[in-house]
Amino acid sequence: MSEISRYKFLFAGSVIVCLFAAFIYREIEFSEKTTIDLPQFVSAEASNDSSVLIRHSISVLRKRAGRLDSIKSDQDAGPYSLEKATARYTKELDVLNAIKPYITGPPDQFIQIPDSFELTDSTLRNTIRELNQAQIRRQTLLSKQSPEDKRRSATASKNISALTKRVSGIISIRQTDVETILNSLRNTSKSGLSKIDVELSAINALIRQHENLTPEIPQTSQSAQASLTSKNSSAVPLYIGAALLGLLLPLPYILLAAGKTDLIRHLADIKKITAIPLLTPAEVIYDQRQFTLEQFTFAPLIKRLNPVISFFETLPAEKGKIISLTCSNAREGRTFFTIKLAVALSLLNKKVVLVDLDLQNAFLTKDFQLQKLSGVSDFLAGGTNDGPALLTTSKISPNLNLLGLGSPDNLKQVTELLNSDPPAGQVTDAGHSVLHSRFEQLLFQLKNLCDYLIINCPPVSPDIDIYPILRQADSNIFVARYGYSSKNKLNWFNELNLNNLLKRPLVVVNNMAQLDFMPGFLDVLND
Repeated sequence: MSEISRYKFLFAGSVIVCLFAAFIYREIEFSEKTTIDLPQFVSAEASNDSSVLIRHSISVLRKRAGRLDSIKSDQDAGPYSLEKATARYTKELDVLNAIKPYITGPPDQFIQIPDSFELTDSTLRNTIRELNQAQIRRQTLLSKQSPEDKRRSATASKNISALTKRVSGIISIRQTDVETILNSLRNTSKSGLSKIDVELSAINALIRQHENLTPEIPQTSQSAQASLTSKNSSAVPLYIGAALLGLLLPLPYILLAAGKTDLIRHLADIKKITAIPLLTPAEVIYDQRQFTLEQFTFAPLIKRLNPVISFFETLPAEKGKIISLTCSNAREGRTFFTIKLAVALSLLNKKVVLVDLDLQNAFLTKDFQLQKLSGVSDFLAGGTNDGPALLTTSKISPNLNLLGLGSPDNLKQVTELLNSDPPAGQVTDAGHSVLHSRFEQLLFQLKNLCDYLIINCPPVSPDIDIYPILRQADSNIFVARYGYSSKNKLNWFNELNLNNLLKRPLVVVNNMAQLDFMPGFLDVLND
């Protein structure tokens, strides 16, 4: 994962944590405020509770009357059906009767009203939901022993009592209204009115009856309701503030890390370390999201890699020029660039052999599907002495031959031998010497078959000594990626060059630090 990607995850994680903390804070605050404020709200209107319930009933009746007026004046699609209206009221009456047993039990009994009841009254539905939540809250508090929890459980019991009274009042008034309307619908023939007018007349009569019984609601209860509404609206700025805090919190860490990082961030970082010629940022060679090995855009590929290809033409060797590519870490684009380079040369009618020596990652072997074929490890382990027989011709070009890592058993043997420590007092042991000798034999056999022998080396690592590979090359390329590559490992590459241990070195700079997939590369050679 690149540095930019890590920062994105850091910001996202920080914002999520802050939003979650804001949610928990609001839930705790809401729970405590509700426990204290709701009884005050209910008690403020307790003396006139019937007025509130009757006004709610008027609202429900007016909504139905508006619907009937709309049907009657042909402003709404759908004819009026007396049978459907009767069935609707009958079903509602059955539901109201079914809820009653749940609110008539002992006040300290834990009862949950099922959500399966089909309630057309949204206020009744929400009040029942509040009642269920209050029951759960009280049950939780009763399981605790602290004096504060006991006090809060007593307050919760008052909430439950008030909510139960409200549910009972809504059901009682609504039940009376429904029964009155049903009686009118069943006596339609006696009224002399049309079917729709029978229901509308019954509803309007109930509205007038309720209005005559309803005084003004005290201002105190309206204020209490307004305070609850304003509290709900306060959640938006709370969450916005939490999100902004989440964006600000990682900044000190990022600024501190930027001063101490070992990563290459800019072209200037490379120029401070080394004077090795480098490929500077240019446009993307190919869109990796559409990339397959069989679908190169050949002309742009060759054109953009022309500077480095021209550089290789100046190498002293006339045939079998060996090019090695390494980097500081995996996923810096080394293998992807190696493939592009090999393909471009093969399309220029150059004989190319592409060898995968990355024992740990094996991206090249996987890209060309060479896992089941013999390869480098089989030759190094002594399984064969015929290097050219191990080559596989690529489908991209007949001029491109491939050599993967080889069989898993021999690959494991070679890896264990390379990772083993030499005996005390020795720079290397016999096993390492044999591998180096076998590797030189393999290179000698392969370079006589091609114009370019390109080696995909492992990343620079203390576990694997890649210098025996690099010293065989006619040109060495170090692939660096902004925000990802290590300055120390580039410095190691530079020290080899200063000690004249590398031939014709280059640095390829990958400037697409914001992407995790393999991006395009750089194609202008600076001397």
